[in-house]
Amino acid sequence: MPISKAPFSARHLPSSAALAKDAHPEGLFSSYLGQRYELEALRQTESYPEADEPYLVCVKAFPVPALIGTQFVIHQDIELPDAVAKLLMEKFPNIVWDATDVSIAPLRKYFLVHACLPAPEDVATGQAMALELYGELLSLDGVPLDSESGRQWRDQQIERYLLAIRQGQPEPELKGKMILEIRAATYANIMYLGVDMPFYL
Repeated sequence: MPISKAPFSARHLPSSAALAKDAHPEGLFSSYLGQRYELEALRQTESYPEADEPYLVCVKAFPVPALIGTQFVIHQDIELPDAVAKLLMEKFPNIVWDATDVSIAPLRKYFLVHACLPAPEDVATGQAMALELYGELLSLDGVPLDSESGRQWRDQQIERYLLAIRQGQPEPELKGKMILEIRAATYANIMYLGVDMPFYL
């Protein structure tokens, strides 16, 4: 049975969310969660305008420590969705994940991974939940991106990307042995909450 998707905004949470805002999640994913994020952490995200402040008390978000620092390898950017699905199945074998909507665009443009997948519901409240992932490309063909050679390659790749966009050409593909690392992972009742993740757009 397909997993329901969480809303994109706290103002679209069900009315029952206010009554259940203090209930700890239960269900398949509950044992993997860290301590709930406080309101102050939510206020610091770039995804929430001040107008949504009254709704933030209904947002439930938790880090997923088992994923943070995890590395995985791909050899071309189009392998990313399958690699994310494989990683999640290895970490959480009792859960079926659908990573078909994982976009390769942030990897090609910013050399990072940012995705939000439907996650097992919170059985305690019946709310749909999401798993948001943020990761970075560490190296390509053994060259660290934070090295002098890596920074030079990044600059050249950005130039190629921008030139292709200006000329209406397809985005340049990334190929080679790419090592990526998950830097943040959040289980929440909102899609793309962005807590503990840098604003890169």
